[in-house]
Amino acid sequence: MAPSLRIAGPRSICAQVVAVLLTALVVLLGTTNSSRAQSECTSAFERWSKLSAARTRTQPAAGGGHEACLPTEGVRADLLLALAKTRSICDAAPNQSGKQTKDMIDINASAIGTVPVCRAEPPPAREQPARQQPAKQQPAKEQQAATKAIEPEPAPVPQRVRQRVCLEVSPVGPDRFVFANHKCRGRSVLVVIEKKGPSGRTECKGYAITRQLTVATLKDARPNINYQCLIDEGGCNKAQVAAIFPECDW
Repeated sequence: MAPSLRIAGPRSICAQVVAVLLTALVVLLGTTNSSRAQSECTSAFERWSKLSAARTRTQPAAGGGHEACLPTEGVRADLLLALAKTRSICDAAPNQSGKQTKDMIDINASAIGTVPVCRAEPPPAREQPARQQPAKQQPAKEQQAATKAIEPEPAPVPQRVRQRVCLEVSPVGPDRFVFANHKCRGRSVLVVIEKKGPSGRTECKGYAITRQLTVATLKDARPNINYQCLIDEGGCNKAQVAAIFPECDW
C-alpha cells in the first residue's frame, strides 16, 4: 500500500506564516533602529558644525593671511560641551558610518583645543582737539617741542608668539591622559591645558614638556590643549604666553 501524503491543515499553515512574519519584523525593527540612530548622529554633528562656524572668528595671522580664533575661553568650553553631547548621541550608532562620525568628532575636539583666543582690537584713537593759533608766533624749535609733548606716543605692538603642533594626547585610563612630544623631539614645548577639576569647573594651567606629561582629570573628561609653542622660538617663553592667558596657572 503506497504511503499517503498528509496535507497540513489551515491552522498549521497559518502558524508558519505568522512565524515568518515575526522573524522579518524583528530584522526590520533592528535595521530601522540602527538607521534612526545613525540619522540622529549625523544630524547632531551637522548642528554642531553650524554652531562652530557661527561662533568662530578670524584674525590676521603672524605669517600673513588669516587664521581662525575664538572670542573667549567660554565659547571654547561651550563648543566642547556641545561636541561631547553629540558624541554621546553617536555612541548609539554601532555601524561603520557611526564610527566615522565619532572619529570626526574626536578630530574636531582636538582642533578646537588648539584654536587661539582672538586678540583684542585696539580702541579707536581719539581725535585731538584743535589747537588755537597763538597770538605771538613761537620759534620753530619751541613749536616742535610743544607738538611732541602734545601728541601721544604710539602703543607698543604685542609680539606674536608662533604656535606649533607638537603634542599628541592619548588616554591611559578613565581619568588619566598622556601628552607626548612625538613631533618635536629634542625640544621643549610650552603648552596651555584645560581640564575639568574636582568641582566640575574648567581649570587652565601651563606646562613645559620635553618628552611627555601625564595629566589626571575627572573620569572620561578629556583635557584639551589651548596653546602650544616651542620654547625660544618665535617669541615663545613663559612670560609671553602667560600674558596671552592671564587666567591660567603656571
